[in-house]
This record gives sequence, C-alpha cells and structure tokens, in this order.
Amino acid sequence: MAVFSLPCRSCGEPVDIPGRYGFKLKNAGISASLCNNCRRGGFLQARQDGLSAADAADVKPATRRLIPVLAIVLLALITTVGLWLQRGAGAPPAGGQDAVTGLDSPSR
Repeated sequence: MAVFSLPCRSCGEPVDIPGRYGFKLKNAGISASLCNNCRRGGFLQARQDGLSAADAADVKPATRRLIPVLAIVLLALITTVGLWLQRGAGAPPAGGQDAVTGLDSPSR
C-alpha cells in the first residue's frame, strides 16, 4: 500500500498518510496536515482552557446548596397554603339551611 507524506503545518514534521486517503488529500490540493504531537498538544491546550474557564464560572458551593433549600421551603409554603384554603372551603357557609327564618312555612 502506498504511503503519502505531507508536512505538518505547525512544526513541519512529515505526516505519513496511508493509501487512498492520502491520495485523495494530495489530489484535493491539501499541502499540509497536523502531526499527532501537534494535534495532541492542541487538544490538551483546548481542554485546559475549557477546564480553567469552567472553574472560573463555577457557582459557589453556598449558592449550590441554597437552591434545594429554596425548593423545599417553596414546597412547604404551597402545601400549607393549599391545606389552609381547603380547610376554609370545607366549612359550611354562614346562614345556610340551619338558619331559622322569621317567615312561616307556606305548607302550614
């Protein structure tokens, strides 16, 4: 199988590309590629930059603990208000059927 060699665009080290893929790259006009060392270094640098950016934007632990506490307090508040409203709705209205009116019944 044929092996094609292209220079690395960062360090200039030859990059060996085997077979048809190398042939297609050379015929497509690509004259440079990245070697494994430059690719690995770029990946590690991008990963380190991403991790340091994530650490800088990280939420403080006190704020992280505050969210579940607020959710529990809100749930307790909603439950309490719901029970209070339900207790008030179950009571019979004042002046209902048990109230005696001053009128005589028409059936007498």
